[in-house]
Amino acid sequence: MPDLSARLSLPFIQPAQAQKHVTHNEAIERLDLLVQLVLQGVDVNTPPSLPQEGQIWATGLAPSGAWIGQPNALAAWADNGWHFLAPRTGWRATLGTELRIWDGSEWVVQSISALDNITGLGVNTSFDMTNRLAVASEGSLFNHAGAGHQLKVNKQASTQTASLLFQTGFSGRAEMGTAGDDDFSVKVSTDGGIWRDGLRVAATSGTVSLPNGAQISGSVTGTAVTQAAADTTAGRLLKVGDFGIGRTASVFSAVADLDTDFRNVTSFGLQTVSDANGGYPTGFAGNAAALAVLRAASGNRGVQVLHGLGGETSGSDAGLAIRVFRNDGTDGAWQVFYNTHNVVGTVAQAGGVPTGALVESGSNANGDYMRLADGTQICTRTVAHDLSDLDAQAWAYPMGFASAPVASFAVVGNSAAALEAWGQNGGSAWAAAGEWRTRHRAALADATIEVQLTATGRWF
Repeated sequence: MPDLSARLSLPFIQPAQAQKHVTHNEAIERLDLLVQLVLQGVDVNTPPSLPQEGQIWATGLAPSGAWIGQPNALAAWADNGWHFLAPRTGWRATLGTELRIWDGSEWVVQSISALDNITGLGVNTSFDMTNRLAVASEGSLFNHAGAGHQLKVNKQASTQTASLLFQTGFSGRAEMGTAGDDDFSVKVSTDGGIWRDGLRVAATSGTVSLPNGAQISGSVTGTAVTQAAADTTAGRLLKVGDFGIGRTASVFSAVADLDTDFRNVTSFGLQTVSDANGGYPTGFAGNAAALAVLRAASGNRGVQVLHGLGGETSGSDAGLAIRVFRNDGTDGAWQVFYNTHNVVGTVAQAGGVPTGALVESGSNANGDYMRLADGTQICTRTVAHDLSDLDAQAWAYPMGFASAPVASFAVVGNSAAALEAWGQNGGSAWAAAGEWRTRHRAALADATIEVQLTATGRWF
């Protein structure tokens, strides 16, 4: 029979041994030291000056003093003396809150691998076979370790689910992730049974889609997007075509004119129209146009802003026009914004309000003229005159006036000639033409002079 046990080297009581209690007590003392082994220090080479009964240290490679010659040993203070034990691979001991294992050469901190392949873990609660990690807490913190941090939810195959599920009373209310495929979706439920997709992002293209798989464009439906051309529900995404955004085809081919159709709320937004629908302001007819329609938040008023599309290349009928309209049909008149295409052109008016260009100018055999949008007209002409002709000289204006203008003329290059007053009396007969004549010194009787004629008045 051996003297010591195989694992802890405990002394055995031998047959016919005297003082058996000594051997027995020695074995009990070793058990007391090694069971629930607690270390005061690891890799210590200098014995403590005041050890306490039952305290144990793990010596280092070069122990000194009372520990000399006992490297990598367990030094235990008992019965007012040091007792040394050789640790064996796999022995465990605690050092403060750490768990240490003797690996045959050193006491190492127990690694996280000791928690591998456990059945489950419950933090302040109990886990089950479905929720093997369970946490009951006001919050859970996943912090970085000096850089970034990723929370990974992995699934085995594309047809399975990897998602975050949000519950109320352990009943699902919202879910986001990849469910049944690799597209990312967000869906909600009111009872945990019926689910409604709110958004889906295709894995292959990144396209944001509706629940039925159609892209967010065209005439499609879905609770996350606008339901009609003028849907003003807060929080919905705006589809292409709604409020006219991105629409390319006219929606007014079947209506009488723009005036009546644009009082319909479903037409509000940006629209493409053509002159076949009528309702254009003067100067815009003959071109396609883009029309923005805005409606007041309350009441029955709105604003139309029309952009003529033909003038930028043709040189006419370009620009913007704006007007206020009302559902009761009492619309305001179109007000045209002027630009480099329509500042100069044909002036016009309706009831004293300009409806054409700001400035009109031209010439003919009777001279030059300029008309302004406010009604002012100026006509000029330069003629050669023989001073021997003392008769009245008629001037038919290049453009007629609404009433007799203020007329004058001047001699160019011969200050010796004098001019007589115009032969007109302000009547309507003088709105289209006037008369003038000269007088001079006898020495200039056969001279020819240049005369500049000017008439200023109103064309309406």
